[in-house]
Amino acid sequence: MALDVYLWNHDKGYLEMKLGKELAEALEGRGYLAIDANVKDQLRLILAKHTLRTQHETPLLDNWSGLCALFPSPLRASLSLLRAVLISSEASQAPPAYQDSYYRTGLEVTEFLLDYLNLIGGFHAYSEPNRTDYPHVLVVLGSD
Repeated sequence: MALDVYLWNHDKGYLEMKLGKELAEALEGRGYLAIDANVKDQLRLILAKHTLRTQHETPLLDNWSGLCALFPSPLRASLSLLRAVLISSEASQAPPAYQDSYYRTGLEVTEFLLDYLNLIGGFHAYSEPNRTDYPHVLVVLGSD
């Protein structure tokens, strides 16, 4: 479901490319995604398919459920993988003075998470293709 929300506003080929880069960096201990040591070998096998792909193939996205199943919680893995791609995208858009820092605006991640919450609430365009009116969803964070 998270992948569907992401692909609603983004290109599938771009996501395949960015996801491959993020997974490769995570295997090297860099990037914005934490990988457990016990799944690194399986992840390398999946990433090899990405490396050997032709131009329009998307082996990572076509095997999304298998990729997410490598982690303890597939839902959390799905959100974490997309979050890492979005953070990487935000970091690449940083002004030159902040290129080597962890500067980011948080806008892309926030937009994705709000789209995801709207889908859960039934207010996303992906939910109902014929719908034209979208009420606002109020999200309250806090304790009570």
